[in-house]
Amino acid sequence: MSVNPELVGRTFPPAQPYLVGREKVREFSRAVFATNPVHHEPDAARAAGYADVVAPPTFAVVVQEATLAQLLAEPDAGIDFSRVVHGEQSFTYDRPIVAGDELTATLTVTSVKTLGGNAMVTAQSTMNDASGSTSSRRRPPSWSEETTHDRRTRHRDRGRHGGRRARGARHPRLARPLRRRLR
Repeated sequence: MSVNPELVGRTFPPAQPYLVGREKVREFSRAVFATNPVHHEPDAARAAGYADVVAPPTFAVVVQEATLAQLLAEPDAGIDFSRVVHGEQSFTYDRPIVAGDELTATLTVTSVKTLGGNAMVTAQSTMNDASGSTSSRRRPPSWSEETTHDRRTRHRDRGRHGGRRARGARHPRLARPLRRRLR
């Protein structure tokens, strides 16, 4: 079954409101190695002009997850999650997400493209706070459903280790040969 092109322009109902908790922000900050004190200490965040700890920019993923679940669960979407490959994502903020915010996310499918047996779905999530003001807009990952294995699709590490690595380079934690670790 292929991805339904009639999804374009469809806006899903708003997800349940998500109350951003201080501990959730701290946990997420530790997970993404965000070490700035505004992410962990309320006093540091207040000194910087915020009401409480500030979520790292990618925290919007946590809030947006419920909207993505709506799309993937849609019976007429034709998306086979076992064949989904993550494409790209971007974030646009009107203000930072802060502990205590109550955010509601809404997802709109902006495009469905089919190329050579593969389909790419692009969507946008908008997050509003309790007053209705837009907190952030996130273009969730473009999903690609592949019908054949494409060796050109590979994950590129752009994380905390300084950008792309040369082909075949190993993660620093995996630098020791596997044989040595198995002894």
